[in-house]
Amino acid sequence: MLKMSFYPSRYSRSTRFFAALIGFALFVLIEIILQNVPEVLRYAIIPLLALFITWLMGVLSGVISVLFSFLILYLLTPEQFISALGQRGEYMVLITGCAACLLLGAFLKHAERNHKRLRMMEEQIRLAHAKVTAADQELALAQKQMRHLALINNIASVINRPIESRAILKATVECLVEATGMDEASVGLFDEEKRVVRIVAEHTVPGDKQQTGMEFPLDHNEIIIWLERERRPLYIPNAQTNPLTAQGVGKLGSVPIRAAFFLPMIISDEMIGIIECGSRTTRDSIPQEDFELAQTITNLATIRTAQAQLYEQERRRSTELALLHATLLDIASASTISTLLQTIVQRAAWLLDASEGLFYLYESEGEELRCMVSFNTQLDFVGSVLKVGEGAVGKAAELRVPVNIPNYAQWSGRIADEIDGVTPPACILSVPVIWQNRLTGVLQLTRPTPTAPFGENDMNLLLLFSNQAAIAIENARLYGEVQTLAVTDPMTGVFNRRGFFDVGQRQIERARHNHHPYAVLMLDLDHFKRVNDTYGHPAGDEVLAEIGKECRRNIRSIDVIGRYGGEEFVIVLLESSAQAAMRVAERICRSIAAHEFITQAAAVRLTVSIGVNAFPADEGPTDLYALIEQADQSLYLAKNSGRNCVKLYQDGIGSPHP
Repeated sequence: MLKMSFYPSRYSRSTRFFAALIGFALFVLIEIILQNVPEVLRYAIIPLLALFITWLMGVLSGVISVLFSFLILYLLTPEQFISALGQRGEYMVLITGCAACLLLGAFLKHAERNHKRLRMMEEQIRLAHAKVTAADQELALAQKQMRHLALINNIASVINRPIESRAILKATVECLVEATGMDEASVGLFDEEKRVVRIVAEHTVPGDKQQTGMEFPLDHNEIIIWLERERRPLYIPNAQTNPLTAQGVGKLGSVPIRAAFFLPMIISDEMIGIIECGSRTTRDSIPQEDFELAQTITNLATIRTAQAQLYEQERRRSTELALLHATLLDIASASTISTLLQTIVQRAAWLLDASEGLFYLYESEGEELRCMVSFNTQLDFVGSVLKVGEGAVGKAAELRVPVNIPNYAQWSGRIADEIDGVTPPACILSVPVIWQNRLTGVLQLTRPTPTAPFGENDMNLLLLFSNQAAIAIENARLYGEVQTLAVTDPMTGVFNRRGFFDVGQRQIERARHNHHPYAVLMLDLDHFKRVNDTYGHPAGDEVLAEIGKECRRNIRSIDVIGRYGGEEFVIVLLESSAQAAMRVAERICRSIAAHEFITQAAAVRLTVSIGVNAFPADEGPTDLYALIEQADQSLYLAKNSGRNCVKLYQDGIGSPHP
């Protein structure tokens, strides 16, 4: 212990020497004060002074103080000091006391130094512990930041891949679950047309029911209303007791979610969807860095989703326009109005992915709509008639605007007769076909399931299609009129010579191909020149027009009638034997003879002579000119037989039938 006290002190030699002088001065002062005190007490001061100086400044200073004290005693009282030295016992007591005090002072000094060292070591340990703790916290923060950066890099790499938006959103929910520590997450995108939010991606706890594809209403949902108003994330520590989550979004209400975190997907100040994270346990809060990370991931996913949606819209629009172009080419190539309407319905159904299609032509005379095409329907509606205002077709015709019915079975305007005996369609889209503000007809498409209703894009596309269809229908109608005028006699309304030979020749060839009998009738009005001479040519024209009507009234729609020239008419009777042809000719002869022709000039009565040329199947000439020539010979015979009669051609010999 004594050795420890002689270790180099923090005090310099001059400081220790100065302290010894101070101790010596104190000793002198005490000796002066205690001159009248017994020597024993005065000598006792030396050990005490040695103890104080040693404790204060160290052993060396204490020893110097003792030596100086002995020197002072000797100088002040030499006789007494020498006498004390002679008394060995008192000297030893004094020396022993001084030594003991020096040792005690050294021990106290050493103990004090050790205590200070321990305190310094404790302080250093505390500082070291604080540094280690801070380093651990910084390491944990750095690791978390690295994990966050890895998540951001992961979602960024997925987002930048040329994949569909659903895969992007699936990766988004996976990253959000890892970033926030939640148990599950889902992404819902808004469908403004249907006013629903549709779950498109989710991360669930194993065993939970999948909700991808499910829809929830947008209207009157407190969470969505709050997010649209505040435009910032919403954290709810306990979703079971919060009034905002009473309705729930996504998984809320279907599983025991406690804590819930909602992040709005906003792009260009428009909210396009919502991300929901849920935890099975109550959590008071989310760390700020997790909160910011979730927002960053949501923003990245929102931007990429908006880009994917825009790309999908443009791609779909491009596809629709290409299909529309191909459809219009098909429409333009249709040769007849019936073929055109069939093509219109088929292409429209293909264009909008519809299962069935109908086309109703508008008949202005009776304010009716007549079905002309029934494509892929359970029942054939061709020929059925609807009044304007009846059903979806009638409503579209009445309002002159598209009628979109998401659920036709529940529509109040549904007509029971339209779906009697068949399963009603789920979705209906009826679009009026209008040409220059005139209603041409109504095009109607249907889909079988209510999960795929027609949207606004479908309606706009079908409107564009119907506008082009209206032009095509009008062109076909005009073309048909021109074609009809080219082959129709304008005075009588029957085929002219050109039209009759075109159609009649085809009908005869078809009859021979099908092994059916046929006949040709040649008609000539008796003394028709008298009508023109007596009443004028206008009256004669009126008589000819009535003759055409009277002839059509006595033959079938499949038979072909034409004006051969002047007052001569020719008729091809299909699937008619000689006996049947004679009966038809006689009926025409009697009908004209009994008919009174009312003209502007006067009432006129006429008769007609008819020559008949009939052949069984596969017999007779195939050339219509030859057939007419033979019938004309029979007509000549009828004329020579007194007129107003029918003659049958039989190898050039006619058989009279008055």
